[in-house]
Amino acid sequence: MLGRGLVLGLAVAVLATACLPGGPPVRRAPTPTPAPTPTATPVPVPTRAAPPTLARTPTPVPQPTVIGRSGPVVVVLQTPDPNSEYEVSTRTEGPGPDGSSTITITVRVRPKGAATATPAPARTPSPGTPTPSPTASAAQSQWAQERVAAFVALYRVTSAGQEKLKRLQVRQTRGRPGWYSSEGYRGVTGVGEAQPASVAHELGHAYWGLFPVTGHPELSWEDARTLDESSAMRRLHADLALFMRQLPDAYEPLRERFRRLPDLAPRKDSDLFHFGEAELVGMAGGDLNLLPPTLRKYFDQYLQPGAYGTWERALRWYQDLPPEDRPVVDAYFTVAHFGLGAYGELRAQGLPPFPEEARGVIVREERQRLLDFVEQFDLLVQDDKSLRDSLDVDLGFGFWRGYLNDKLNLYRVHSTALEGSRLPRAQAIAGVLDLFLSLQGAASDERVRRVVERARQDPIALHLLPLLGNRELMAAIAALGDSPPTEVTRKGTGVFVRRLQEQAPQVDRILALGRQEASQGSRALEPYARSLKGRRDDQELFFELLADADLEVAQAMMERASDAFVRELLADLPARARFVTAPARLLRALSVYGAATDDALAQGLAALVKNGSGNPDIDEPFLDDAYTVLAERSRQNPRGVLQVLREARPPLARFLRLHPKEAGAVLSSDPDAALDLLAQADPSRYPLVRQLYEVVHSDPVAASRLLTRLTEQGRHETAEEVLIAVAYDQARSQANPGLPISVARDGIFLRELLLFPGGRWLEAHLPTALERATARTATGELPPDVLEALRRTVRAAANSGLEPRERDTILRLFGNAYQARGLPF
Repeated sequence: MLGRGLVLGLAVAVLATACLPGGPPVRRAPTPTPAPTPTATPVPVPTRAAPPTLARTPTPVPQPTVIGRSGPVVVVLQTPDPNSEYEVSTRTEGPGPDGSSTITITVRVRPKGAATATPAPARTPSPGTPTPSPTASAAQSQWAQERVAAFVALYRVTSAGQEKLKRLQVRQTRGRPGWYSSEGYRGVTGVGEAQPASVAHELGHAYWGLFPVTGHPELSWEDARTLDESSAMRRLHADLALFMRQLPDAYEPLRERFRRLPDLAPRKDSDLFHFGEAELVGMAGGDLNLLPPTLRKYFDQYLQPGAYGTWERALRWYQDLPPEDRPVVDAYFTVAHFGLGAYGELRAQGLPPFPEEARGVIVREERQRLLDFVEQFDLLVQDDKSLRDSLDVDLGFGFWRGYLNDKLNLYRVHSTALEGSRLPRAQAIAGVLDLFLSLQGAASDERVRRVVERARQDPIALHLLPLLGNRELMAAIAALGDSPPTEVTRKGTGVFVRRLQEQAPQVDRILALGRQEASQGSRALEPYARSLKGRRDDQELFFELLADADLEVAQAMMERASDAFVRELLADLPARARFVTAPARLLRALSVYGAATDDALAQGLAALVKNGSGNPDIDEPFLDDAYTVLAERSRQNPRGVLQVLREARPPLARFLRLHPKEAGAVLSSDPDAALDLLAQADPSRYPLVRQLYEVVHSDPVAASRLLTRLTEQGRHETAEEVLIAVAYDQARSQANPGLPISVARDGIFLRELLLFPGGRWLEAHLPTALERATARTATGELPPDVLEALRRTVRAAANSGLEPRERDTILRLFGNAYQARGLPF
């Protein structure tokens, strides 16, 4: 037993403060946003003891060695044995009446390299089934161990992976809920709360370097000054870029997920590399089967195969979950961000229900996140730095409000987590949260009255005032008097209220005019909104208040606003402009309508694309209406529409899918210009071969013309690769009939290649196409079964309604080409 001294040959160093190691973080997670909370049966949360926070550091040289820390107490071994390893665990009791604490420290010594107990291999899991948690580690506090254990359970990490994770320096960034960062596997990984998605993101950054790359002993994580410059990381980045260029296959849903990110350039700081490094585990739900062969070699020592088997089965399973289970899955498996529109016809076939074990892990983490909030409450409200992220960027009032709403939502589901808690603020905070829950659905003035009444006597209620709506918050501050207590100025609440007090009267004034007559309101709206130019936060707040107060009147005023004003708003606030402006009005302001000149139409469409919100769900309805304008125009002037597309460069895949006949006419109007247009697309998102593949499934006749034109230009390799691109169509369309592909269109495409020009194209190019594909399977660029998949697709396509002579000729040509390579057909 130890009081303020230390015995048994151990020296004690007392530090004034304990802090995280310095140095700038190399990665930053997206700003955490409130996650949906599931309706689940609460389970008990383990009580956590006072955490040790420093890893043991054995060293072979005869000098004092730090082997543990408890708060300000550091345990130092004076005469280290280079042939031994040391682990330390602590338990703190107190402080007692005299202010002192008792610390029990246990040091374990074992020969270096001695075997340690490892968890038993996990059984074959159903989706979400936990695997054994890692054993306690001196490198992590108990809190950090629990977060790592939850990660291990949700993502079914292998025993070898668990051992590696135990040695990472995972720390809690207490009082800094926005501070999520990782310095890599050799540095510190900091997380603020028990939030599985954020923990997984940061552990994703910290993962690289824990294992060698399977099958590539020449690659190292250590052969450069920084991890990012190592040969292994360079190869990972190259493989991520390669994956995005590869042909449509069984892993297309994962590619579509990446395509929803704004920046896929093969650049060090791009979304492709950032999220490819940090979120592949979460994107695949920890299932090794859902990672493509190109990337699987990086994870096959870390993750286990799951029960899904294929992406189609995984998406079926997800879409068949009952509503109460989807938020639980969303907490760790990021399927919700995939864009599931093309997968609506999938239905589960024999997959197990969502396992209760995984639900229990999520529930425990959510309850712990609520406890984290309570335990850190004083730090959160008193430290101005608590709203800064890992790069010291102030996250602002919006983050603080979202953070508090997240905790209110957690409390709604897990209120029992605070019952009986010994945390000093638990019951007081619970009381205020109960008040806010009881007022849901109440009239606005009643909510304000009750909250102000509580806030006059309870500082916690003052801190939680942002849980009120904008107008309510402003009314509450006014009711508290001209000089409200200091607490309400914390986290920018006071500053935000002052902005509300400035903007709300203007909103009321303009809406009052707009309700009388929309044109009158619009004449007042334009000059005031322009006066806010350059003050983005105030612009955002003004239009937020306008839409919240009366969206119908706001849209009516925008209907009558000048085209110049609508265009300015789109450039300043791309997302907000789309919220307050109807699609037809926005497009009219951009000259995206039938009577516009080609030049005006091209400029307007380019502005629409350039000023995107970054969220496909927001942008696509406006683009879809623009594509309808282009489709109607193409019936009279397809070549003119082609020129518009070349100048504006919108994403073409959606145009091809929505208007296949018109798109085919546009591309066929000038094959050379069409090929230039298709080649202009972002090569990380839609390389030329992928663009031509989309044309095959929108207008296979046009696709055949473009392919033959490619060969006339001498671009044989690209043209031949398109032949291979249809390889997995039979398997994919059979597994998911809702996809915009069909083997029947593949058949028409092959028939057209057979008939034009002169029936010689297939015969001339098939052997080379198969040769190239074989070579690419040897390098890992294509899956090893690609030619077998192509055989099945071609046979299905040839039998999908072609004339017997055409069918037999296609099968004969493919059969000869396969047999020439010693392959069955």
